[in-house]
Amino acid sequence: MKNLTEIIGKMSKVEKRYYKLFADRVDFKKEKKVVQLFECIQNEKYVEDSEELINLLFPNGSKNSYYRLKNRLLEDLNRSLLLQHINIDERNSVLSMISLSNIYANKNQYKQAIYYLKRAERKALAKELFDLLDLIYSEVLSIARHYDDIDPNAIILKRKEIADKYSVIREADEAVLAVNYQLRRTNFSGKEIEVQKTLKKILDGIAINKEIYKLPRVKLKIHECVRNSFLQAKDFHTLEGYLLKSFKDFNKEKIFSQVNHLDKIILISWIVNTLSKNKKFAEALKYSDILFSELLKYNKLYFDKYSWTYYQSLSINNFFLGKLKTAIEIAEKVVLNPQLKGNQFYDLGVYLTL
Repeated sequence: MKNLTEIIGKMSKVEKRYYKLFADRVDFKKEKKVVQLFECIQNEKYVEDSEELINLLFPNGSKNSYYRLKNRLLEDLNRSLLLQHINIDERNSVLSMISLSNIYANKNQYKQAIYYLKRAERKALAKELFDLLDLIYSEVLSIARHYDDIDPNAIILKRKEIADKYSVIREADEAVLAVNYQLRRTNFSGKEIEVQKTLKKILDGIAINKEIYKLPRVKLKIHECVRNSFLQAKDFHTLEGYLLKSFKDFNKEKIFSQVNHLDKIILISWIVNTLSKNKKFAEALKYSDILFSELLKYNKLYFDKYSWTYYQSLSINNFFLGKLKTAIEIAEKVVLNPQLKGNQFYDLGVYLTL
């Protein structure tokens, strides 16, 4: 993808500022032309690939030179984003340490390579990133061929233990798929008590370790199955009660963490939308505030992706409460912010609201 206008337009202010700092570290003159292209597109003074822009950067009108410059800018933007977001979540952090280990291993600095793999292992274990643990142990065993300080038998044993745990997770995911399939095929009115009875019957009929159903990821997945069943039945009143109870129970059981923080954001978004559907606009705004607070957590991990949901909720619910001035101000803020635009479906909703 080489549409720089779209890529740069979707970058946050922080990301753009970080790229400028990244580019300023290089003193070669050719790098300044890359920054010049970035600024031309960022400021929307020139249309990408236009003759005017090409002639500005290359007075001889060389399109080949221009497209090479575009490729260079894209590479620099990608490197800048990778550096900036390398520790944005636990998975990226672990992958970065595995990459560092590869660099040192290729330089035959095996002690340093193992150091980063051990750090990656500790973090992956803490966050139950079992697929990455398998990769980590594969890397350690690869180094063990050249590095006698590693006991391969110990690593093989660890790898087997992780494989056994990961198989439980896979079994849980398969169980959830089975539950979801059966719920879709079952004819019921959609009332919560009937769905819960059906759910219990399905769970009792699946030959699986019942301890698996206590895992947070399984609880959340089954919650999603039931939630979707109420939506399909268009029973929004029961859906509202189920969502609110689930949110309260999950918080009480403390099943939310950084690992499943996205599930928490999605649940709150469903609560906001369902309350709006049920014409409980003031309550919807209260949960919109909760949503905003959650979006700020973990270094704004999901802020860019779900901030649109928050602002649209503010606009819609203020509109139905008769606070037209506030609703218009919020909708116009969305229209003027390129970070909140780009999805045609959502953009259309904002313009229809206005």
